[in-house]
Amino acid sequence: MDTIFYFNSLHHIDLNSDSILPADFQTRANDLNNYIIKLLDIITKEKNNRRFIFGSDTTEVRSALNEILNNKEFITSPQIIANRLFRVEKQAQEKYEKITTIHKGSLIQSYLNYDDSDTYIITKVDHHSFLDEKDLKTHIGLPFEKHVLKVAIIEFTDDKDILRTYVYDTNIKISEYWWKDFLELEEINTDEQNTQVSFKSIDSLLSKRVKQKSPSDYTFLRNNLVGYFRTHKEFSFDDLLESVFGTYQPTDPKLQIEIIKDEVNKLPEKKNFDRRFTVIEDQIKARFKRVIPLHEKIDLNLKADIENLREIIKAYEDPTGEKYIQIKTEEGYKIFK
Repeated sequence: MDTIFYFNSLHHIDLNSDSILPADFQTRANDLNNYIIKLLDIITKEKNNRRFIFGSDTTEVRSALNEILNNKEFITSPQIIANRLFRVEKQAQEKYEKITTIHKGSLIQSYLNYDDSDTYIITKVDHHSFLDEKDLKTHIGLPFEKHVLKVAIIEFTDDKDILRTYVYDTNIKISEYWWKDFLELEEINTDEQNTQVSFKSIDSLLSKRVKQKSPSDYTFLRNNLVGYFRTHKEFSFDDLLESVFGTYQPTDPKLQIEIIKDEVNKLPEKKNFDRRFTVIEDQIKARFKRVIPLHEKIDLNLKADIENLREIIKAYEDPTGEKYIQIKTEEGYKIFK
């Protein structure tokens, strides 16, 4: 489907030189359009974004968007948005100067019809140095690969009301100064809600789809799930899929792991949790534990995830048909030897 561009703007922002400069790109308009389409394709493919809402219709960015949408004000309003980012980045740099550096980059704004939906894109791209193969000189420009960027994607209804607002960041954590200070957005789901609902939803699906068919695979997959939540402060759904299912080989060859993985991949939209958020461990600590009955008077208590679980606990059957589990343990050996 064709993408229709209503307008683009480009501003170069450099905190070191304390400058914000609008760029003349008219002679390279097609290049900029192609760049924006490629960025959108990357972001929509990765899906590692988070949903937000504008808490008020009178904030600076929201008011500027109204002027752009309703009055086709394509000069002053994009400049207002760029100026706001410039101010916020200076404040953020002063606040976090001992931790990080906000690099020189470009703010791209684009109002377009993408995938049959009117959309406004606000993108901050860090500049990248490269060696030009023609003149063999180092240049600074917008990178296609290994990009560092922050993006807000705002989709509108036919009546120009906001339908959805997504925020994307190539950093591990979505920068708070971007969504909260600059865009003045509010979370749809809190980190607590996202943590609780995501873990419960995936755990429940594994229980329904795997536990009865293959208890051992359920134990191993759930162990992977618990391990991810315990060891990751920042949740990324793609990372979770790779961590839990990436190289997993089922003990039951009949278990269709790819079908189960595909069902898990649909859960964020089905159960209404974000694909990016900060994990709040207190919300799921109680769910880490699992008790496995071994004997009418003996239970195996899994208190948390276990690294290399398959190497610690193994099942086997002796020649007479008696079934056992084998647990690698120094302390247990000292007691039972």
